[in-house]
Amino acid sequence: MIPDTELKKLHDLIIKADNPLYLFDDDPDGLCSFLIFWRATKKGKGIALKGKPTKDTIMKNLQRTNDLLVILDKPVLEDEALDEVGIPIVYLDHHPINHITKENFYYFNPKFQDSEDELSTAYWAYKAMKTDLWLSAVGTISDWHIPDYINEIQTQFPDIFTNIDNPGEAIFNSPFGRLSKTFLFSLKGSSDITKQCIKILTRIESPYEILNQTTPQGKYIYKHYEKMNVKYEKAIEEASKHIDGEQFLIYIYHSTEDSFTSIISNELVYRNPNRIIIIARMKGEKVSISMRSWKLNLPPIVKKSLEGIQGSGGGHLHACGAVINANDLDIFINNFKKHALEELNKK
Repeated sequence: MIPDTELKKLHDLIIKADNPLYLFDDDPDGLCSFLIFWRATKKGKGIALKGKPTKDTIMKNLQRTNDLLVILDKPVLEDEALDEVGIPIVYLDHHPINHITKENFYYFNPKFQDSEDELSTAYWAYKAMKTDLWLSAVGTISDWHIPDYINEIQTQFPDIFTNIDNPGEAIFNSPFGRLSKTFLFSLKGSSDITKQCIKILTRIESPYEILNQTTPQGKYIYKHYEKMNVKYEKAIEEASKHIDGEQFLIYIYHSTEDSFTSIISNELVYRNPNRIIIIARMKGEKVSISMRSWKLNLPPIVKKSLEGIQGSGGGHLHACGAVINANDLDIFINNFKKHALEELNKK
């Protein structure tokens, strides 16, 4: 957990900032965290980031008028990325702790108190700001956690958050799944479209605006969801065919357009709970990889698999990601399968 005193400090830092820059992970948890903070103050700008924040990325987006940098839900953050940042930095995350020595750096992570606490960034954003409970629920459940306020949100929106007691069921087999995907797919498409979607979402007051298309803003988000969902359904159908032996499901695809690696891996591990899922998206000289398994502690396996390979990776107990050079993909997959099978044989 994050203590109330720390949540109060986080709240005050956000409230006092006149022009914060938000850099958040490009998934519903990161997006909803940003929306909660932005809507509490109506100040600043938010940018969805793929991959870890680098010095170049941060300095490219940081403006002289920014007085606070807020980094949300990014599992990997390094000292050198922050070297040239001359304003206070807030880092709210729920992944394994990064060791940062930067001054004027405010780090909020439930793992400081409990190494097994993985409650989402959107959960803690709500706990700090006490606004937009429904946005917190979207981000938290989409990140595979059932929040302790589930009964309250079910009372407010019984037809959306109905009978939710398992995140996988909620995302892939309930009315909530459609809402979750509208947020995820708002981060897919051209940069101009995603920027427009993010801006529109800051103005949305209720999930019904989107699902029932009751406002022009909600209709825009929903129409974009429908367009992206056609692409996603084709991708998940193809990925489901790639069974690899008794233990694995491995799908490698080439795409210069939209990445669905994370949600494909989530749906496949939901539908194949006894398999180890590896989804790799090739784009140019880089590969983005999502790995899922209910049977394994993935971060140590990913770390071992990256030895001798240029790239980065990490994540949660049963869900990890990595970015590597395309030339190293076969090596990484062979390493991963070897170390995964070694761990399975110990059980």
